[in-house]
Amino acid sequence: HKSRLLDTLEVIKEHSNGLTAYEIASLMKWNMRGKSWSEFPDNQKWFAVGETLSHLDFLINENKIVKFKSDDIYKYKLK
Repeated sequence: HKSRLLDTLEVIKEHSNGLTAYEIASLMKWNMRGKSWSEFPDNQKWFAVGETLSHLDFLINENKIVKFKSDDIYKYKLK
């Protein structure tokens, strides 16, 4: 859990304008056996984004990041 939170924060720190949950998940470290995110099966992407959303909610509750709306799309950035 701690390493996933740190990975999530690192991705967000590198993109100060904010990213969607999908974009964050696509930039995180996953055990994909050498495959790139684009080769990751859609159902696995779905689970990865769900896990990412859980960590994003936790980080919001810890006042580490904020969720904001940009062009009707939710994004996340450092607080």
